[in-house]
Amino acid sequence: MLKSIEGRSDLIAKEIQVLAAHDKEKGTQYCETLYHYLTCCRSLVKTCDALFTHRNTVLYRIRRMQDDFRIPLDDPAVHADLLLGVSLLLFEEKGPDFFLSAVNKTTS
Repeated sequence: MLKSIEGRSDLIAKEIQVLAAHDKEKGTQYCETLYHYLTCCRSLVKTCDALFTHRNTVLYRIRRMQDDFRIPLDDPAVHADLLLGVSLLLFEEKGPDFFLSAVNKTTS
């Protein structure tokens, strides 16, 4: 499905585009954190495990996404749109192998 909508930046929320630009410019991993946070049903423990990252680091990233990038993580009504947008960006930047490794991380 992602392959058929590749290049459709109109499907990506402006906040996600800004987040991705920040990742690219600063070498951060906010998009990956957002992807795992949403696919792990907002479970902090599962997100930390998937990213192999300390709890405080993930909490810091989540707070920054909400406060600095205005991403409404507390609103379940937008989670599908956020997940679609960040998935499209990660697919374009990292290719389909990112998703295979992401599945392997969460099922290990």
